[in-house]
Order: sequence, then structure tokens, then C-alpha cells
Amino acid sequence: MRHSLTILFAIIGIIFITIGAQGRYRVFLAFARIMQGSNPIDYETLRAENNALKTALMQAKVDTSFARQENDAIIFADVFALYPFNGYKIVRIDKGLVDGMRIGYPATFGGSVLVGQVTDVRNTYSIVRIVGSPDWQIPVRVGPHKIAGLLVGGTVPRITMIPADKNIAVGDAVISASSELPYGLTIGTVSTVSATTEGGVFKDAGIAFPYDTRDIAELAFMVWKRD
Repeated sequence: MRHSLTILFAIIGIIFITIGAQGRYRVFLAFARIMQGSNPIDYETLRAENNALKTALMQAKVDTSFARQENDAIIFADVFALYPFNGYKIVRIDKGLVDGMRIGYPATFGGSVLVGQVTDVRNTYSIVRIVGSPDWQIPVRVGPHKIAGLLVGGTVPRITMIPADKNIAVGDAVISASSELPYGLTIGTVSTVSATTEGGVFKDAGIAFPYDTRDIAELAFMVWKRD
């Protein structure tokens, strides 16, 4: 028995060494979310996750000049300003082409909560479209059974095209399921569930985001390539 435990701990140690700082952080984050259950995560928690990931990367002594060109690397950026005329659906950040930023990179908190996506990149700054903006639709999956839906942005973002015979509930997690983004990023939780619509084939639901866009001061961008 003692010999078996020694082998088990040795294997776990090897895994933790090989997955690196980011991997260890993701394991910690996954465990923390399990412990939190279905409770919404507040902005302070998200900011703490961002800081924890940054610390993990610093401890790993990541060469940010080139590591950002690899999958799972992270680029941190500060938010310059919010554009009030579009309802806080676009933000400008202080990283651009010279920093390794590219169109399509997901904007996140802590590398796990999807906040938006880079839509325009200049030499020294970039533009990020926030999840729920009027011109953005994204396939999602809802709840423990990963039911398919379509997040449609607007003044009041909603999840549409949910099959009427599928059961979802308030508090169910909503995650990314678009081929244009990493799969499984947290987007929010179901806030309301409507009656069946569109001839009884589909229903829709409201979505609550775990942050206030106006409070966003820093974002973590995942260096991600679909190919």
C-alpha cells in the first residue's frame, strides 16, 4: 500500500512539473470553481485570478517576446478607455502589433472567463469587442448537459435557439462553443428562462455576465490559433 502511494505521488509530481506554471494555475482554478459550485463569480475574484495567473507566469520566467507566439501563452493589457457611445461594448487596450497582439485573440479574465475578442490591431493599441455587443453572435453550450444555443448580443443579450425539449435552469453555466474561439471558456450564467417560442421548436434564456464592463481595467489575452 505504501509503495503504491509513493508511486502515485511521484506520478502527480511529474505531471505538475511538466504542465508548467499555467497548467498548475488552471488545475487550481478548476478546483476552486468546483468548490464554489454554481455561485456567480464577482469581479474582485476575477481580478484576483488575473493577478494569480500573471504571478504564475512571472515565476515561470516566461520570455514574453516570443512565448506569446505559442498556444496557451498570455498577453496582459491595460484598458485605456471605454467608448460611451456604444454602450460599453468596445474597449481599447495598450497592446498592438509590436506586442504580439493579433486579430481574433480572446480577451479573458484569468485565461478562463471570456470577456471579448480582438477585432482590430494597430501598431501600439488594439480594439476589443465585448461579449454581448449588438453585432456579435456566438454559439454556446448551456448547463451540465452542454445544450447548444446561440448567444445574441444587443441591449439585452440573450441565448436563443435552445431546443424546446431540453431542460435548462437559472444558474446554469454558459460556455463558449464557437470554432472561432477556444472551447469551454466561461461566459456567464443563465438568468431567466423563457416559455417556448417559434412554433414550439425553440426557447430562449437571459444571461448574466460575472463582471461589469465599466470596471474592466486589465485583460488577459490568450494567444490562440484555430489551426
